[in-house]
Parts: sequence; structure tokens; C-alpha cells
Amino acid sequence: GPLGSATLSDEAFIEQFRQELLNNQMLRSQLILQIPGLNDLVNDPLLFRERLGPLILQRRYGGYNTAMNPFGIPQDEYTRLMANPDDPDNKKRIAELLDQQAIDEQLRNAIEYTPE
Repeated sequence: GPLGSATLSDEAFIEQFRQELLNNQMLRSQLILQIPGLNDLVNDPLLFRERLGPLILQRRYGGYNTAMNPFGIPQDEYTRLMANPDDPDNKKRIAELLDQQAIDEQLRNAIEYTPE
């Protein structure tokens, strides 16, 4: 990364967080209430990275892209969704984003206690 070789790569950072969850029973049991299926995710590095990676990295970099809109999605997508929120596809996407926000909140709290 730009900060030199001492900095973990994104993949390593996500993996370290996964290891933290594997080893930290208390943290995991807190998060499991919020993220159904977390036990399965924690045991599957690829799935974990796919599902939770983007969230974890968003937190790592201070969520710089969440300032644009409440969901932290590209502004054009947000505009499109909000232009027609009753469209069935848009409804579904908005519901997903709201779920994601709840999970995000939990992860943010968890990651703050995870050493870099």
C-alpha cells in the first residue's frame, strides 16, 4: 500500500479480522446476533471476504465514501433508487441496503476494538 510494506494489504486486513472473530468468542457471539450465518462465514475465508470484506475495508479507510449518501453507495445508484423508490427492484435493493446498514453498525463497533 501507499503507506509502505508494513501496512497490511486489504486482503490481509480482512483475514486478520476473520481470525480475530475466530479467536474472540465474545466478539463473535455479539456479532452473531446481528449477522445471521456469521459462524458459516467465519469458517469460510472466501465467503467471508466476499460478504464482509467491503464493509470491513470501508471501516478501515474511515468510510470515506459514506459521506455521499446514507448508504455509502455510488451517488448515481442512490439517485436512481430514490427517484423511483416504489419500483419493486428498487424496493428490494433499498431493503438490502437497510439490512446492510444494521450489520455495518455492528461491524464498525467490532472493528474499533480490533488492533491494526
